[in-house]
Amino acid sequence: MCVIAVCIDRKLSKDEIERAWDINPHGAGIGWIEDSRTVYIKGLMKIEDFIKEYKGLDIFPHIVHFRDASRGIPVNPKLTHPFIVSPSSPIRLRYRGIKPIIFHNGTINNWREIYNLHIKSKGVSIGEDSLSDTRVMAMIWAEKGNDTFYLLKPGRVALLYPSGEIERYGKWFEKDGIYLSNDQLI
Repeated sequence: MCVIAVCIDRKLSKDEIERAWDINPHGAGIGWIEDSRTVYIKGLMKIEDFIKEYKGLDIFPHIVHFRDASRGIPVNPKLTHPFIVSPSSPIRLRYRGIKPIIFHNGTINNWREIYNLHIKSKGVSIGEDSLSDTRVMAMIWAEKGNDTFYLLKPGRVALLYPSGEIERYGKWFEKDGIYLSNDQLI
């Protein structure tokens, strides 16, 4: 099911990290702002690697995503979150740039149809091992903006902009300075 943690006032505790990882074992990513740039690291496939990266992060706000792969979507570092909001949403395990980044908790059931209709039909073809509902959503969001949420009904979404603004869509839970995309850690 995944879980997104939008950390406003504090970092995730060791216990919260361990619980999130146990429930969502398919990798993790972290996004934040530095010098008016969105920055992320993703593809963290072992909890030890995640903890090592997260321990050194002392920037607020930041967003963390723990992945539980949707059925039919491969488990690999490239498909951990976040994704770059752009027409091609290039896959990078580390990013520092001016584009917003997107995190997703939920499932878009007809995402392959959406990919074929809105992306592949424009001549953009992507290998199967690099495709997911969230990456497709990131590409469409670049064109349609927040109308994408209402078009795709993806569940919960968090966007982080270079300005530091965070937009959250869907139902969220607040726990001691952290907004959670579901109640797994409450």
